[in-house]
Amino acid sequence: MGVQRGAKLYQDPLYGAKVLSPLAVRVIDTPEFQRLAGLRQLGFSEVVYRGAHHTRFEHSVGTFFICRTIMRRIVQNHERLGLDHPGEILPQLFREFPMNAGIDDSVTTFQSKWRGLTEVISIAALLHDYLPRDRTYLGMEARHHSRLQRYFTITKGTLYPPDEGLRMSIMVTRGAHGGQRRDVATAVLDIMRERYEMAERVYYHHKKAAASSMLAKLVELTPKEFRPRDDDKIYPAPWDSSGAVPPDPPHMAHLSDASLIEYLGRRVHVADKEERLQKRLYSAIVSQRRSMHRTLLVVDFELANAGPRPARFIADDLRGPDGKADSTKRRQLEVTLAESGGGNDGDVIIYCPSPSMQSKEVDARMEIEVGRVLPLRVQEELFTYHAEVELLNSYYKSLWRAYVFVAPEIFEDADRCQHIVDAFCDHYKLPHVAGYKKVRGHRFHTRDAEAASRGAGKPRARDLRSVVNDIVTTFEEGNRTVTADQLRAALTEALDRVAAAPGARKRPQRALEVEDEIARALGGGLQRGQSRTAIAKWVARNSGQLDQGRREHLLGRIRTAAQHTPKDLWAARRGQGAWDEEGITAFLDSCLILAIAEPTPEEETDGRVE
Repeated sequence: MGVQRGAKLYQDPLYGAKVLSPLAVRVIDTPEFQRLAGLRQLGFSEVVYRGAHHTRFEHSVGTFFICRTIMRRIVQNHERLGLDHPGEILPQLFREFPMNAGIDDSVTTFQSKWRGLTEVISIAALLHDYLPRDRTYLGMEARHHSRLQRYFTITKGTLYPPDEGLRMSIMVTRGAHGGQRRDVATAVLDIMRERYEMAERVYYHHKKAAASSMLAKLVELTPKEFRPRDDDKIYPAPWDSSGAVPPDPPHMAHLSDASLIEYLGRRVHVADKEERLQKRLYSAIVSQRRSMHRTLLVVDFELANAGPRPARFIADDLRGPDGKADSTKRRQLEVTLAESGGGNDGDVIIYCPSPSMQSKEVDARMEIEVGRVLPLRVQEELFTYHAEVELLNSYYKSLWRAYVFVAPEIFEDADRCQHIVDAFCDHYKLPHVAGYKKVRGHRFHTRDAEAASRGAGKPRARDLRSVVNDIVTTFEEGNRTVTADQLRAALTEALDRVAAAPGARKRPQRALEVEDEIARALGGGLQRGQSRTAIAKWVARNSGQLDQGRREHLLGRIRTAAQHTPKDLWAARRGQGAWDEEGITAFLDSCLILAIAEPTPEEETDGRVE
């Protein structure tokens, strides 16, 4: 028997050569389906696993093959298990209502259709295509779990009385023989373990989360009126043959991964002060992967529980309560952390997933006892391996973690990173020592933690308490009556003594020296507080470039530029009446660029021919 006319041969990496029916070919040839070839199945996982470049297109075609196989298996299973033929209980057309639904034919909703068909697709996609396909492209061993297909059936669900309709289920019960089929239960448990492994190693990998967070930040930079739409108005689409022009902004269904990034990173006009950040995020995502944000702090279940509030508080604070997504507090905290590390807005990005993570397999319908067709999640206690299922669910709860990502230039500076971690711990009242254990790429010691936790100019509570106790003891031993003025004077003295004690957070002495040198090189006429703050931030950001030889070149350039560039002229170029922080930063950046171009004395010596 030859191939049907209009059918085509499809070469699948997992299943080999497969024949696509004429109808399948027509569906695949539609522009809507072809768009799937531009959507990565695992998003930014290819940042970690370079082979993970497969697309939704391949996954969808593979799901079609598996669905076709499962439908055949269901017919065979009903014959083997002595159940009614599926054709006798299903409606003539899948779009018709099931006969036992009790719904008027004039009503049309998605839920009124036969859910069994969508469940076939869901189970086929979940259990038999995306897991083995993902593992294949990730370089892991693929497992197909084909034995489980022998126990797929279509029967009446019992979760929602009185008549839930037909549902697809996995027959775990042995029927009249009693007990459960342990081989089927084992296959279900194996799939749950496999998916947890994938979630732990791939789906929630911190580098994948960093890239996703940078893309999300691009969306936040985009004005709301220009953000891609995600409503039901997909048409007119760019591929319409009528030539109708789609409205702006574009719909998400019109964009591939690459075109979405291109739109957000280059085509959208953002605020002037955010253009630099937009270009930086775009170039890091597209080509300059070394410029991607680095993982500084991992806020896992253990750290989140180390404070006075439950772990879920941090997730709700960063995401908003369930069902009420709100990123306002997260964005405010990002700005606060960036300032604590001497950075700018966008230098710190926080990633926080939903804490409600569990295995999707617990929603699969199973017939564990005869006549009970329920999701596994509501009958775990009846499952043969219920203890293992409970353990996996506890693992999923502990798998939750949020990340604090920082720009690479901040990550290279341990002192700035420590300030950021301290600020995060202070915000959520977490012990600094517990936070330091979750830092990546740096090692902060407990002694540093105690010192850093004391804000500049703030007395240490423990030392202050000790001084006050000494004062009280002195008065008691002398049997003296303390007046209000005496007590006020004594406390004032205690505050002065504690504030002067070592341990307050200070910038490194070398940084203070550089700041003084730059301030003197700039000369007078600057607003002291504003200019010194700008200089301090600039020195902290560029400390890695300021060795002794480079400092001399830099100071020389600053003196020359300051003498020959009047302050009012520089301010006029910026359209301002006086130097602001951005003006001073830009001025120092230009001087540093010229200084870097000059060889240091050591470099001149190394290049000299003896």
